[in-house]
Amino acid sequence: MSQTRCKPTKGMNNQEFLQWLKQPRPEWSKVRWININGMSWDVIKEISLKYDLHHLAVEDLLHVPQRTKVDIYPKQTYIACTLLTLMETMEDGELRQIDPTVAPHGLDPELLSKRIPLEKLDHYKYRYPKMQAYGALRVQMEQVTLFLLEDSTLITLFQVSGESVVNPIVERLAHDYNIARKQNDASFLLQSVIDGIVDHAIPITDAFRQEINELETHVLAMPRMKFTRDLHRMTAQLSMMKRTLAPTQSLVHALRGKDERSPLTNISKTYMGDVMDHCNTMVEDIDSMLALCEKLINMIFNLIAYDTNESMRKLAIVSIIFLPITFVAGVYGTNFENFPELKHNIGYFWSICGVVTAVVVLFIAGEWLFNEWRAASVERRLKRREPPNMQRVEHEHRHRRTFF
Repeated sequence: MSQTRCKPTKGMNNQEFLQWLKQPRPEWSKVRWININGMSWDVIKEISLKYDLHHLAVEDLLHVPQRTKVDIYPKQTYIACTLLTLMETMEDGELRQIDPTVAPHGLDPELLSKRIPLEKLDHYKYRYPKMQAYGALRVQMEQVTLFLLEDSTLITLFQVSGESVVNPIVERLAHDYNIARKQNDASFLLQSVIDGIVDHAIPITDAFRQEINELETHVLAMPRMKFTRDLHRMTAQLSMMKRTLAPTQSLVHALRGKDERSPLTNISKTYMGDVMDHCNTMVEDIDSMLALCEKLINMIFNLIAYDTNESMRKLAIVSIIFLPITFVAGVYGTNFENFPELKHNIGYFWSICGVVTAVVVLFIAGEWLFNEWRAASVERRLKRREPPNMQRVEHEHRHRRTFF
């Protein structure tokens, strides 16, 4: 790649790639980007020998999973990070990757001139209409290794496939007005790859936020113990995401630091600041979602404990009502012999039991119906928090990828 030419070569197998690797680099090529999908020892061996990769970096490359880090060697810079991918469970049980570019970024332009209520902010974001249709969303992770060499060569190795990260960058490089083409800087290309890896986590946090909002609606309407299982599952996944994104913050900070050994140019450091902003925003969102999950779990247990106390209070009231009756029955049953009711037939006893049973059943059924009505009214009130133009935003996302 140079300012005037960009010649991508795609779809090579191992043998074709090894033959291509033996060819000399064109003189017009100022920056070379080698992207490898999948872990193949034959390819890794030839790459290591040709570009004299440090043996410690090659050892870390083969150690999967590897923690996120950056190592600066005399002739190269080694970076290891994690790519998170949002997957959707289909009807046949297979997993399908959700395109991270399908969701519009930002708000509808018509909403930019309006004040947004704080409690409705999440409802203006993009929503995933197929989330409940087929099943829960899942997050998969894979290791990504990057080598930045002194001769302006960038090598990226994805554990499985990095097409969702690489293809958008290659499409932009095809235009001569692209800033990466104008800079002729391999470190700027490195920044673009890291930016694409970090941006893959944005729809994941949005999907988790949507699911937590839906769970919050159900919990506020009618708290049940079954919701704690989903909240614990989400807490575990969010904690794992934070463990992945938090080291990425340190990675970006180290690359943007004032260390003279940093391989990034000044303009690459400037654009790396945007990556840092995305990392900070997502980590803060994850922290807020973890706190919300914990609060919802505590609220469920507190409300269930409150209902248990209410049931005990009602039983105490019933006991207080029957306590004098029991006292009277005990006194009369041990001190008197004249009981006219003892001469009635068995129907008299069952008539009294029927009246008492009917009163108790009506009391319990009335309380249950009141609770169901209250839960339905609360859920309807919470659903009205969603603005009426969300359906239009979801309909227009197919025609508008990015909002200003």
